[in-house]
Amino acid sequence: MMFNYDTRRVKNKLQRDYWQDAISQVFVPLTCNVSVQDGFFGALSAKHIGNIQLVEIKGYGQHVERHASNIRHSHHDEILFIFLIEGQMGVQYHGREQCLSKGQFIFHDTQQPYDLYLNGQFNQLVLMFPREQFQQYFGRPDQLCGHAFGDGHPLKILLLNYAHDLFWFPEQASTELQQVVLHKFFDLLHYVVLDQVKDKTPRSSSHSMLVQVKHLILEHLDNSGLSIHDIAQDLRISSRYISKLFQQNETTFGRYVMQSRLQLAKKMLIQTNEHTHKINQIAYQCGFDDMSKFSREFRKHYGISPSMMRKIN
Repeated sequence: MMFNYDTRRVKNKLQRDYWQDAISQVFVPLTCNVSVQDGFFGALSAKHIGNIQLVEIKGYGQHVERHASNIRHSHHDEILFIFLIEGQMGVQYHGREQCLSKGQFIFHDTQQPYDLYLNGQFNQLVLMFPREQFQQYFGRPDQLCGHAFGDGHPLKILLLNYAHDLFWFPEQASTELQQVVLHKFFDLLHYVVLDQVKDKTPRSSSHSMLVQVKHLILEHLDNSGLSIHDIAQDLRISSRYISKLFQQNETTFGRYVMQSRLQLAKKMLIQTNEHTHKINQIAYQCGFDDMSKFSREFRKHYGISPSMMRKIN
């Protein structure tokens, strides 16, 4: 279902309060200061694809702030992907200052303070990632948030067009098709980030390698015998180095593989039915060759059995 907010629907004297409430409800609690005295305009449309919320937001100059008091009173734990379609945006995040123009994007952790300075007319697309899902694709948020991406990249225009078209993807499309389209976008986004992350932080070489390791794991989850040595051989690095990369992210290779298998199994249980995908088939496709172990690990992770997960969804 699409939700729409537009300041033109309310009286001029109510527009600022209306806009403040709108962006705080759709995103996270924020403070917004409008830079124009008369003729202010702000509009946003929000929808979901899977568990990702997409928001297109247009408006005139404003300063948006996410400060400590907002965070203390918020239950949100998401990473925002902000893609600038039109206009310019200044950003302050953890002492870093960035200036974004059309086609660039940035990540923000909603558990950290930040300031957005939107000068003049702008149009942006925002995706809201649950933290766990963001980490599955990109690793630790602190290594990417607050850095501008996309400038000068050959895939910039393709990513811009895909991001804009993604918002208008038909809501009546099947859940499975929505996930396919969304994951294709994630893949494209992943390659742009991976290509440019080496210029963003001193720790980026190890981070970019971890992203490659995770991506390779996700491509081979159906292999029940997948081992750290297989990944190391494919990437021509040592298994000890891979173990160290996961330790730096406070997890292990085995734990990440198990978590990824279980998340894939959950998604398949929710999106399919017993007639086309039996539970033992799903377990096998997710890399489990022992049903008792699959059921045990699934229950331990989600608190319910695979059959109950399918039933309640």
